[in-house]
Amino acid sequence: MKHEAMKIALAYVGVIVGAGLSSGQDILQYFLSFGKVGMIGVIILGILNIVFDRIIIALGSYFQANNH
Repeated sequence: MKHEAMKIALAYVGVIVGAGLSSGQDILQYFLSFGKVGMIGVIILGILNIVFDRIIIALGSYFQANNH
């Protein structure tokens, strides 16, 4: 079970992050170009990402998806 959960988690990260955003460097540089307001944007984006990721995972569990 633990191995299956790890496979799902890694697949999810791969889909969300993608090859172009693997380091997050480009997003960070964009937001930081706006100074302090941009840093607040980075924090808000991180929180929203966590919230929406949790919703998507909960929906997969609710519908008992066999393939994520």
